[in-house]
Amino acid sequence: LTIRHLGAGLPSWRELARGLAPRLESVEVSGAPQPLAGQMERFLRESGSGLAARGSALAERFPAVKRAALSRDWAGRRLRVEVTMRRALARVVRPDRPGAEAWLDEDGAVFAAPAGLYPRAALAVETGGAGEAELRALARELPLLARAEALPVALERVRYRSAYEGWELSLQDGTNVLWGRLDWTPEKLRRLGEALADARGRQPEVASRWSADLRYFEDGRVLLRPGKNSRGG
Repeated sequence: LTIRHLGAGLPSWRELARGLAPRLESVEVSGAPQPLAGQMERFLRESGSGLAARGSALAERFPAVKRAALSRDWAGRRLRVEVTMRRALARVVRPDRPGAEAWLDEDGAVFAAPAGLYPRAALAVETGGAGEAELRALARELPLLARAEALPVALERVRYRSAYEGWELSLQDGTNVLWGRLDWTPEKLRRLGEALADARGRQPEVASRWSADLRYFEDGRVLLRPGKNSRGG
């Protein structure tokens, strides 16, 4: 009974190892811009957990960090951290949180970031009720859609409408495109450019603003109509 009570009062091996570990004298973070790297260094110095726990805590505390590799020198007094930052594809607009800074990364994850960490992108995304699969598909197709030569006019906003209607694209000249599902992207882009060029050639009196519907593309249909604010319609 005495041994059992003594054992219950002793620290765990993890606590004992943490107590015996040499105190950190310096923390060096690379791969992150300043002043974010300085904030990470202060956070890691204040944390008293082990290396694996510090790496997990770093990604939770700074969502813009995609990966973090931590290592100590042979004396255990210096901590080196190599971080990989998330690459922002577009700015995420949240109508319910207008002041929040959020971004879509290349894996389709939506993450928060401090103001000024990423340049304010012209391309905005309204994720709405899009699930993980829809966001991954958007991240896969967005680099192609956002290319300068992909669309007749540069892409300005992408909005998720519903599981049935899919995504809607808004161009900088006011043209709206009901894109539907994110498939057949190269073919849709080519056919949309041809259809808009033909429509504008046939109706030069109509302003550049049009509405296009590509939801029935697999049936061979691309629907066009002049926008509400066009001259003549």
